[in-house]
Amino acid sequence: MLPVIVSADLTAAFKLGTVDALKDDVQKGLDRLPDFQTVSGGFGYWTNPWLPDPYITAYALEVSALAGKEGYRLPKESLAKAVAWLKSYLSSNPQLAYPYNENEAYAARSYAVYVLALNGEPLPGYFQQLYAKRDQIPLLAKTFLLKAAPLVLSDQGPRQTLAAELLNQG
Repeated sequence: MLPVIVSADLTAAFKLGTVDALKDDVQKGLDRLPDFQTVSGGFGYWTNPWLPDPYITAYALEVSALAGKEGYRLPKESLAKAVAWLKSYLSSNPQLAYPYNENEAYAARSYAVYVLALNGEPLPGYFQQLYAKRDQIPLLAKTFLLKAAPLVLSDQGPRQTLAAELLNQG
């Protein structure tokens, strides 16, 4: 769904074809999102999941936020429940569908901070906690923090620092 959502304008602008049928498929996929949601609100890998996954939940919320900006119809109640679950994930240690190692946990938490900000729920305190540990977190987590920084903070310093650190990794 994501490539269709983010590239439909380019496809039309460069006359690369039509994405109308694909847009219909995206809408059908968005309509099915609640089928992949647990009772607690997080999303899982398959329909009717038993346990949620924070990375999958964040991904579903990111795709939905981008789709909403493009005018797609969204299952708002389901997404609100997912936002609430993702926020609770950051402050608790719920049982998850997949056991994360430390790097995966940092990446999932950083992604959650970015996606929550994208969904109108900036968490500057949690951002700052992860930013303070940036020498311990994997590159993927840093990239999510870089994406989150302008949505969470008015201070450009952390964004500039993250960008410089990522550019200096090569």
